[in-house]
Amino acid sequence: MDPEHSPAVATGNWGCGAFGGNPLFKGLLQLMAAATVGRDLCYFTFNDRELMQQLHEMHSFIKENKMRVSDLWNIIICYNKQVIESKDSKSS
Repeated sequence: MDPEHSPAVATGNWGCGAFGGNPLFKGLLQLMAAATVGRDLCYFTFNDRELMQQLHEMHSFIKENKMRVSDLWNIIICYNKQVIESKDSKSS
């Protein structure tokens, strides 16, 4: 199939029900995965208008700031380290 005419990936809040995942984070990860393989993403929020708006704002911010997947990944890693360090300092 011609990559320029590949269909969009249709997805949604995978792992956000019984598993308690964060829909914004899951949306970001799926956006990053789609960008990595050069595919559009059609994210179904299942009538959650607030989530739809938040995902749209996040996507707009990423595009306006010309962020790359590697930039986003590094931000996620940095944030994770800060959360771990914060938990470690509270338990000491």
